[in-house]
Amino acid sequence: RFTFETFLSLGTPLEALGMSAAFDPDQADFGRMYDRGGSGENLYITAALHKAFVDVNEQGTEAAAATGVVFGALSAPMPGLMIRVDRPFLFAIRETQTDTILFMGRVVNP
Repeated sequence: RFTFETFLSLGTPLEALGMSAAFDPDQADFGRMYDRGGSGENLYITAALHKAFVDVNEQGTEAAAATGVVFGALSAPMPGLMIRVDRPFLFAIRETQTDTILFMGRVVNP
């Protein structure tokens, strides 16, 4: 049996492949992906990450992979919000225009 897990930052490789403008707050143009709502804020990529996991044991094989992109925005700072998470909880990430749930999860031991 074995377990394999890897975590990669894709920022440098993507920039080397010609995507450097997407990581630059002054050059990135993701305006067609979201409604700025007159705020004038500009989205740009701050990080691109990939994680993969494989577990092989007597019961079988489990594998998962995920890639994520973190966007930043140049705009006025929002007021801070403090949330205490000290018990198990469920969470969901949804797209606000269609209310489509994109990801759902459970945290058992926060």
